[in-house]
Amino acid sequence: MKFNPFKLKITSFLVGFLTFFLAVSLSRPGNAVPADIQTFVNRLTPQMERLLQQQLHRRQVFFDISPQQSGTITQLEPYARIDRDTVFEVSIISSGNIPLLTGKVLTAPERDLIEGLASESFPNGAQSHLAIFPYADIDLDYGITVKASSNLYTKPTLEIRDLATQVRMGTAVKLLDYSPDRKFVRVRIEDDGYLAWIQRQDLLECDRPTFEAWINAPKVQLTETISQPQTLYLGTRLPLVPQETSGDKITVSLPDSRPLELPNRQVISPQLISDKTTLIQLAQQFMPQKKYGGGSYLWGGTVGNRLDCSGFVQTVFREGNFYLPRDAYQQQLYSQPVAETLQNLNELQPGDLVFFSENRRLATHVGIYIGNSQFIHSTPRGGYSGVKINRLRNGTEYDRYFQRIYFGGGRVPQIPIGHRTLSLSI
Repeated sequence: MKFNPFKLKITSFLVGFLTFFLAVSLSRPGNAVPADIQTFVNRLTPQMERLLQQQLHRRQVFFDISPQQSGTITQLEPYARIDRDTVFEVSIISSGNIPLLTGKVLTAPERDLIEGLASESFPNGAQSHLAIFPYADIDLDYGITVKASSNLYTKPTLEIRDLATQVRMGTAVKLLDYSPDRKFVRVRIEDDGYLAWIQRQDLLECDRPTFEAWINAPKVQLTETISQPQTLYLGTRLPLVPQETSGDKITVSLPDSRPLELPNRQVISPQLISDKTTLIQLAQQFMPQKKYGGGSYLWGGTVGNRLDCSGFVQTVFREGNFYLPRDAYQQQLYSQPVAETLQNLNELQPGDLVFFSENRRLATHVGIYIGNSQFIHSTPRGGYSGVKINRLRNGTEYDRYFQRIYFGGGRVPQIPIGHRTLSLSI
C-alpha cells in the first residue's frame, strides 16, 4: 500500500476539528451546571443518604445525583438503583431570580429536606412544587393484588428480562405512577417497600379506608401451596372471617370480598419464628424432589418454586414473619454484619444470611447458612438450575468459586412484616 501524505493531513485536520468542536460544545454555558445548583446537589447527596438509611433501616444507602442541564431546566438524575426504594423525580427551573423545584418524591421528610437545603443553597431561596404521595394524577391511590401470583417489572412491560419481583394474592400496594397507556402502574409494595411496575388488571384499586381495613384485618398465612378450591401460594396472607370459622375449617376473605373455606392445617397465624431451625427445614423443602422443589432459577422470582437467590431467602423468612428487603444488596445492608471473612466463619449461626460479590462493592448473591460450613441458595448453575447446598470450606470447584467471592454474613433483625413498612407514614 502506498503512503499518501495528503490523506494523512486531511485525517489529522478532521480529528483536530472534531476535538475542538466537542471541547467548545461541552464548555458552553448552556451545558454547564450552575455553581449554586452544584452546591445544592453536593449538600443534598449525603443528607438524603442519611435520611434514606433511617427510613429503610439500612446501614448504608447509595444515593448519588447527576445534574443534567438543558437550557433553564436542570434534571437531577439519581443513582439507578434508588428507584427500587423511593421516588425521586426532581427538576430545577432557573428562569427567574428564584429557582423552582418541580416533580415528586415519596415522603414528606424527603420533600422537607430538599426544600430546606434549596432555600439555604440559592441566594434568593427557592420555590417548590414538589409533590409527595398521594399524587394528584392518580385516580385511586391504593390497591390489593387479586391474582394468585403477579409479576412486577423494572419497566412498564411484560418482557421477562425486566422481571423485578413477584407478589402473592392479597398484597397491599400504593399507586405511584401510570404508564403512558395507563395499562401499568408503578407501585410500592407494603410488605417489603419495593417499587416496581405491575399490570393494573392484577389489582383491585381502592380508596384509603378500604386499604387500611385490609391492612389492619387479622390474617392467616398459608403454610403450603394449594390448588383447590383455587390456586394459592405458600406465604399468601388473607383476612380471617371469624364468624364463619368452625371445626377443622377456617374462612378467609378474598380481595373481591368472596369467602373461601380452607382446612385449618393449611394456615397459621403470622408470628415471628425465633427458632431458625424451622426456617432451615422449610428452605430444604425447596431442594429437588422435595415438597416445593423442582423449579429452576428465575431472575425476579419470589413466588412458587422458581426463585432467584434473594427471592428464595425472602420467601423462607416470610414464613417466619420476618421483614426482609427484596434484593441481595438490600438484605446485606439491612442485616447485622457477622463473619465478615471466612476466617471468622465460626461467628455464623444457622439461619444467618451469607453474601457474595464479584464486584466487592454490593452483594450480588445471597444464601442461608445451615451449619457445618454449608449454605442453601438458588442459582442457575452448579449441576442444575435451582435450590442447592454448597460449602464455605473445601468442596468442589463450584464451592470454591463462592468461597473466593464471599462478602460476609448477616443476622436478620427480629422485626415482623408490616412493622417497618407501616412505620413509614406516607
